[in-house]
Amino acid sequence: MASGSSSASNTKLEFGDTNPHMDTSINALSLCRIGQETVQDIMFKTLETFHILKLAHIPNGVSIPFNSHQERLNKLNENLQIMTTKLFKKLRIIYDKVNELDNVDVESRSQADLVAVVSKRDSLTMDTDKRSLPLRDNEREDLVKALVAKNNDLHLIIEQLRSLIWDINSMLVMASPKH
Repeated sequence: MASGSSSASNTKLEFGDTNPHMDTSINALSLCRIGQETVQDIMFKTLETFHILKLAHIPNGVSIPFNSHQERLNKLNENLQIMTTKLFKKLRIIYDKVNELDNVDVESRSQADLVAVVSKRDSLTMDTDKRSLPLRDNEREDLVKALVAKNNDLHLIIEQLRSLIWDINSMLVMASPKH
């Protein structure tokens, strides 16, 4: 579990380190990476929990060793405690921090930066795309016709195979000795 060690080394950063220089080096991208590792850890623990539950035997009169049962129960409780107390809380803190950074970024941008601007070059390419549209429609129609023809050919082949299999089955039934 390599991702657990890297996310554990960054735990101080998410939980509020007092060093302001380190706090500015954290950006939304690195937080998202840490969040992704945390989600992977949660998934790993969940899969491990389901594996433990899958191996658990239903008490149907068969006696199982108490130590084995107790080990599984302890491992199950440990997994659930780690997920609830550490991983989900860590993920929530990362989520809040990313939202906080994203809101600061949105507020610092001007409205002109948020609106897409179409340049003359882009409008020229749009015009050429509109002129080539009938060409593309013709190509599409040709491809659709070719596809329909191939589908019809495949349909005929499938029907021929069905009749061949029917004939073979009929011959096998006639050739088999009667009981």
